[in-house]
Amino acid sequence: MGIDFGTKRVGVAISDEGVNIAFPHSVIKNSPTLAEDVSKIAHDNKVEKIVMGESKDFNMEDNPLMEKINIFKDELCGLGFEVVLHNEFLTSHQVSSETFGASRKEKSRKTEKKDEMLDAKAATILLQSYIDKV
Repeated sequence: MGIDFGTKRVGVAISDEGVNIAFPHSVIKNSPTLAEDVSKIAHDNKVEKIVMGESKDFNMEDNPLMEKINIFKDELCGLGFEVVLHNEFLTSHQVSSETFGASRKEKSRKTEKKDEMLDAKAATILLQSYIDKV
């Protein structure tokens, strides 16, 4: 399972049984029940490992979100999951560019609706990157 952690929304991706291909699963609200919500999805999909993105700045240093990611990681570990961190640098930007086109004019339109599955797609890129590396 791949997790793209955000302060408002959390993208979730899962892999096929052979752990070869990652697929977007869902986007869930970041709420006080987030660990339980992720745990339910993980159990329903027989997840053995959770891959979470490391949030870094352009200098590859932990950004402010990383503290919250580490707290959430500890919560999931406390529920019995193996959780690994994997570099997620610019995954959301990559998905956003693919979703809305490459031109600045298109990206800057305030009237465009954000793709509802953007965070799940970012989690998919993260998970696929991890799968390809191991």
